[in-house]
Amino acid sequence: HGHAGFSMPPSPESVLVLQVSLAVSAVPILCLAGLIEERWRDRTVLADRLRFEELLARLSGAFVHLPSNQMDQTFEAWVERLGRFVDVDRVMLLRLSEDRTVFAVSHAWSAPDLPPSPRTNLLEAFPWVVRQLVGERPLIFLNPDDLPPDAKRDRDSLIEAGTVSKLALPLVAGGRVLGALALVTVDRACEWPEELVGRLQLVTEVFANALARKESEDALRASELMKTATPASLNSGVAVLNGSGEVIAVNRVWTRASPDF
Repeated sequence: HGHAGFSMPPSPESVLVLQVSLAVSAVPILCLAGLIEERWRDRTVLADRLRFEELLARLSGAFVHLPSNQMDQTFEAWVERLGRFVDVDRVMLLRLSEDRTVFAVSHAWSAPDLPPSPRTNLLEAFPWVVRQLVGERPLIFLNPDDLPPDAKRDRDSLIEAGTVSKLALPLVAGGRVLGALALVTVDRACEWPEELVGRLQLVTEVFANALARKESEDALRASELMKTATPASLNSGVAVLNGSGEVIAVNRVWTRASPDF
């Protein structure tokens, strides 16, 4: 009869040596894997930061030499670009009237499958939210239920609008609240990391400064139009003088009557 050979089982000492060898070999490999993962994470964070810095630079440059009467289209384009960059469902630029009686959406972007944001006065539906923003306090929540008890009207309005998470930052320029920048999700809860909030604060500074310049230029243009339109509409000769008594503008009747002008 043939007999198969038998191999002797390894001794406990050999098994222990093998286990120690494997453990010693595994430690450097695990350390190397951790180092690679950390480097990859750092590269991802750096790439994301560079993408944001490029976005911010382009946003700032978009308003530098832009006349105020061309800013509305640029605001619309940039709220859309911001919404796609941050990956939210809505971005709204809210404006506060000078007499603080109207707080409404002036420019907005919504994801393609969502209806546009209503441009109504938000004071009635969101009284608590508006008070926070007018008081220069950011609004950040993961769910409408996170709002305090005295914000019941706001919570009901948010639920009715389908809002799940929201981040709203005041727009402040020249010591005055001009409105707010609001980002919204409607189909999922969204956390708002501190780094993201800090980045969006920089965006609000650009928007606020652009809005302040637009207000100033619009007021100046309206003043110039009023200054020229009023004398031109009169049937008698009219001259406009500055504080030093110098004539700075005349209407056509005055020009016909006084050719030297």
